[in-house]
Amino acid sequence: MDGFGICAWWKISHHHHLTTIVKKISQQCTGTMPFPPHITLMTHVTDLKQLTTPDFTIITTLPLRMTETVVWDHVLYAVELPVVHISPLPKNAHISIAYRIGVPFNEEDIQCMLNILHSIGDASVDPVDLQACYYNCSSRNITKWQCIDL
Repeated sequence: MDGFGICAWWKISHHHHLTTIVKKISQQCTGTMPFPPHITLMTHVTDLKQLTTPDFTIITTLPLRMTETVVWDHVLYAVELPVVHISPLPKNAHISIAYRIGVPFNEEDIQCMLNILHSIGDASVDPVDLQACYYNCSSRNITKWQCIDL
């Protein structure tokens, strides 16, 4: 299986302002791709079981965190908006807000993302704005990641 395989997500509603933020970031930061904002619960899932959404609000924190992972024989750079840990969230839980393959994010990119985030104020996510789902994240083309219907 390539990439991240099948992933378990809490996908953020397209009505939530974080969806608009991810779109703005993809438009203003060269080389980033639009994708549904989400919290990854698990990657490389092999046993697709019914997922549930949380019964608590997801609280976000700053500073933004940059990560890099070797996948598809390239480095995938990510910018993450950390969330306050509450069980059953995984360690280092976050909302992914930007991805880029092969080119790291620089300080100008991060400042641009912070400006966009600050323009909306509170980035908390209520349970009503989360959908538990599986995504096929095998494609190197992040825009081709697709929800899997159970």
